[in-house]
Amino acid sequence: MTQHRASLLAATAPRPRLLCVLACAAAPALAGDPCAPSWDHTPGAPGATASVHALAYVPDVFGGEGRVVAGGDFSMIGGVAAARLASWNGSTWEPIPGSPNGPVYAIAVFDDGNGPAMYVGGAFSEAGGAAAANVARWDGAQWSALGAGVNNDVYTMHAHDDGAGPALYIGGVFTQTGGVNAFSIVRWNGQSLAPFAVGMNGSVRALASWMHDGSPRLGAFGGFTTAGGVSAARAASWDGAAWSPLGAGLSGVGQCAAPHPDGGVVVGGIFGDAGGAPANRVAWWDGASWSPLGSGVNDRVRALRVADLGDGQGPAIYAGGDFIVSGGEFVPRAARWDGATWAPIASTIDNGAVRALAFAPQTPGSPGAPGAAPALWLGGDFTVLETQVAVRVTRLVGCASDEPPPECPGDADMNGVVDFADLSVVLSNFGASGTPGAPGDLNNDGEVDFADLSLVLSNFGAVCE
Repeated sequence: MTQHRASLLAATAPRPRLLCVLACAAAPALAGDPCAPSWDHTPGAPGATASVHALAYVPDVFGGEGRVVAGGDFSMIGGVAAARLASWNGSTWEPIPGSPNGPVYAIAVFDDGNGPAMYVGGAFSEAGGAAAANVARWDGAQWSALGAGVNNDVYTMHAHDDGAGPALYIGGVFTQTGGVNAFSIVRWNGQSLAPFAVGMNGSVRALASWMHDGSPRLGAFGGFTTAGGVSAARAASWDGAAWSPLGAGLSGVGQCAAPHPDGGVVVGGIFGDAGGAPANRVAWWDGASWSPLGSGVNDRVRALRVADLGDGQGPAIYAGGDFIVSGGEFVPRAARWDGATWAPIASTIDNGAVRALAFAPQTPGSPGAPGAAPALWLGGDFTVLETQVAVRVTRLVGCASDEPPPECPGDADMNGVVDFADLSVVLSNFGASGTPGAPGDLNNDGEVDFADLSLVLSNFGAVCE
């Protein structure tokens, strides 16, 4: 495994590993002159026959080929019979055999020590023809249940290491797993599905990770007002020992979340206040307090992602939902935050909401190849984008690199997995300059900056053998 770094941290002992599924990811800056990202509606013509609720980039389950996977209510996508779940192979959609018998609302990737696998959650009772209560695992060949599953809908799944080892955290509106009380959140460690820390008194609709003073935090957002028995208005963080409120929380449901490029977490939903101050449906928790993101937007935010499309603008926050206006400007259903204002990414998106966003660091079908371009994928209920047919799924393709990526980008400590240890190396050395290859300088340019942070975020959880 080739690495371009001058100093290394000690490798840790083997253990279950997180795999490429932060609530958002950002691609490394790409070589060459900046370009203008462009729409490719091929995946959406003819597109899906019903809503696309979930999208995810899955790097290591389909024979080593990175693919985007779509989940939802559909029975066909791209003219192919594919019930509720399908993968994009670079040119067409392919069904996933034995897909669940009900809607899919969440997709994640996690290595529980038995190899990388794709996990799906939703409102179903079977996967692969066998019992699987609202959550299931696909290893590329067969489906398996996660213990007894849960007794109601799953809305979100997220891989996180709270210091006790990696686990897949699962949120929704359930109250039990295997006959044991489990209020809206459980975790899977590869051996058992179990509740922890009492849970919440309402729905959990989004989960996200960030670093706080060098320690990992897991954020939960939804419709609850208590977490672990502690008052927490729809926003709480887990530090590995207990739940804590995020200030005064949110005035309405938190529906989606992603780590902010500057630290902390950005949250979207249907609230009007965050921390007791106006914040129209999107807000940033910086680790100490809430801030609005500009004027916010005029209707629900359903999806958030951070992506760098290689256009020279660096990592940006993208939002999707039902909204059409921000600060008097027209931003139909999908927008980009540039640090000061929300700007539209399309002149029109018609006939329905954007429900899901995913970032693919490479164009599926050509993983690791020179010229592979990053893309931001959109899914939902829409059928037309800028007068072009784009039925419930499409993608905004960024700028291709002229050079192949390193063999294990983002792996600062060279232990074969991109995880919180690597994020900590970059954050603890952030702003350092002068010596190419110094700790945290993953791209070897002599600066520890957002380009290095992007390498970690875009490859978070990747396993490099």
